[in-house]
Amino acid sequence: MTTLGDTSGGPSRREREQAQHRREARQAAERLLAKKSFRDITVQEIAREAEFSVGYLYKLYPGKEDIFAEVIRRRHRQLVELIEAQAGEGGDPLDALARVVRAIFAWMGENLAYTSSSLRDLHLFAQSRPELVDELRRSDRAMHERITRLAARAIDHRQLAAQSPELIARTLRALTWGFIKEGLMDEEYRSDHGAVAEHVLQVLRRAFAPGGDSPDC
Repeated sequence: MTTLGDTSGGPSRREREQAQHRREARQAAERLLAKKSFRDITVQEIAREAEFSVGYLYKLYPGKEDIFAEVIRRRHRQLVELIEAQAGEGGDPLDALARVVRAIFAWMGENLAYTSSSLRDLHLFAQSRPELVDELRRSDRAMHERITRLAARAIDHRQLAAQSPELIARTLRALTWGFIKEGLMDEEYRSDHGAVAEHVLQVLRRAFAPGGDSPDC
């Protein structure tokens, strides 16, 4: 559908405005996550934060879960794209692993409210939005496989010990998420997440150093 005078074939002005308002609703919902959990946020609060009427918000989204489901989907896609960009296809695989870890911690540090909420509340979508949870699991698996391939390349380059690439990837995942979960409650982490990323890399280097030597990340 296009408006009179719009011959570009693109979205109409009304469609562009609606897309903008949907974005504003999602941003309002995310701001509220910094103050309370998903389950405690109401549609009325989102509407007030976005400066919409409740009735208009319901025209944009059927309900609260729909808003947060889209927030989660978009944020997760953003993280996946970030990891893909840092992983690259060529170059030094250990450097790529280090870039991925640093990028994850930087992203999480910049999006603490969302990160905290997703860790705390994502299970609430398991029954009401199983397709969303399945989508996130497939995406997580793809990211894990990407990091596993990097670990395999690092082993081939003799940058990491000849261990299972799957084991290395799972260890890195456990370290990363463990520090993130602990760090969400730690003011020092929130102010210097980069230092935590370097600590994770240091642990990984020592745990999987070839011949007992610590390679540089």
